[in-house]
Amino acid sequence: FIYLNRPAMHNSIKNIILMPFTFICWSLFGPTTTTYLLKDIGWTIKLPSEFKLEESSVIAKESKDGIVILENVSHLNINTTATKNLISASKDQLNQFNVTLSKSTAPNDHYWDSVNNNVLKIFYKAMVKQVPPDAKVDSSRTVETIDGIPFKSFRMDIKINNNLVVHNFIITKLYKGSTLSINYDFTDESVGEEIKKMIGESAFVK
Repeated sequence: FIYLNRPAMHNSIKNIILMPFTFICWSLFGPTTTTYLLKDIGWTIKLPSEFKLEESSVIAKESKDGIVILENVSHLNINTTATKNLISASKDQLNQFNVTLSKSTAPNDHYWDSVNNNVLKIFYKAMVKQVPPDAKVDSSRTVETIDGIPFKSFRMDIKINNNLVVHNFIITKLYKGSTLSINYDFTDESVGEEIKKMIGESAFVK
């Protein structure tokens, strides 16, 4: 396991923890999507209508539970005060989408990438500990381009009882001095395609 730089680690690991969200609902777009402008990053997305925004109380509980799990795995004290949840929405418990932003202390992309890799290792280890012992967990990494901007994409496919398959994506980038993290889970392939389409058709203010 790679040594973790604690201050930088604290900034990065917060991107997989849910915190109270801030967003601007821009306009209603057609019968199947709602358009949101996330002003902190200048990103416009069209969220599928079956996804409902999470209540702040739900986000706070998930944040607290997530912190406990990650601290147990990483043996670090996690401070989430500098992390902002830009939007959190879900169709149900197994089909969710959220975006977080956290100020980064990384001096350059190379350093940030090293820290981010360590964060993903901790997240992977935490996820493995949460699933049944007989579950099969596969992971992969790739580069995903969103509106012409390259992001690091980490994928986990979790097969439980040879039946249920949970797909988890963590898409990250050092963006204007902060770590931007786009996270989503799905079990329904059609929902997954909707989320991927939403991200693929999204736009950043340049």
